[in-house]
Amino acid sequence: MKKTVLITGAAQGLGECLARHYAANGYKVIGLDLNKEKMEHLSAEIDLHPFGVDVSSRDSWESVIGEIAEITGGALDVSIANAGVLRMGNAVDVDDKDWDLLTRANFTGAMMTAKFTLPLLTKNKGNILFLGSISSNFAAANDISYVATKHGVNGIMKSVALDFGPKGVRSNMICPGWMKTPMSNEEMEGIMKRYECSLDEAYSLATKNLPLRRPAEMQEIAEVIYFVTSEHASFMTGVNLTVDGGGSTVDVGMLALDALGE
Repeated sequence: MKKTVLITGAAQGLGECLARHYAANGYKVIGLDLNKEKMEHLSAEIDLHPFGVDVSSRDSWESVIGEIAEITGGALDVSIANAGVLRMGNAVDVDDKDWDLLTRANFTGAMMTAKFTLPLLTKNKGNILFLGSISSNFAAANDISYVATKHGVNGIMKSVALDFGPKGVRSNMICPGWMKTPMSNEEMEGIMKRYECSLDEAYSLATKNLPLRRPAEMQEIAEVIYFVTSEHASFMTGVNLTVDGGGSTVDVGMLALDALGE
């Protein structure tokens, strides 16, 4: 019998990459996203069962979880809380609607994913993976909604690890740094406009102080996630794993002095 994985935000970006990767490795994929039409196109290429779901809504989950249980035989091997959105702003000028949107999509969405998939994961002693960000560990300028909600997801992950570890369920979090995704491409627009440069040049500027001097490709992050959710990481739980090209090793206060040696 095929193993099963549920992925939220599966219509594009890293979610789509994950859906393709797990399917290529023999998994039956349950895809959840607001954009069901795009997932239906993807289901023509891979073993994907698409569901149009607002992951922050209990009603939306309750409308599909019964059918998902039927498709998976009442159990799941892996659940990936990947769905998320980004809106910019600091504590003073952040739009209230944006704050509410990110709280629902990023924070409540992760919680609801845990709430509705943990009963299925418990049956197979599976595991849940929360998609964090480097912003789960550090602050970024004019980004309070994203930073705060991604910090909150870290707390959800650790609580799930403690509460469900005795039932054989693992809970971990991956925190990527810069990665080439549609969301990151939007963030690059400000750099492109400011420096009148191309998208690739903008990424080079954004990652110039990383030890690896480049952003990640989505497939690189998908490989790490696949490992963490596999039997090869069977004693790993409660872990916030940073995958950022070495960025978190850099002492930002020394960058001016480091530049003298170049």
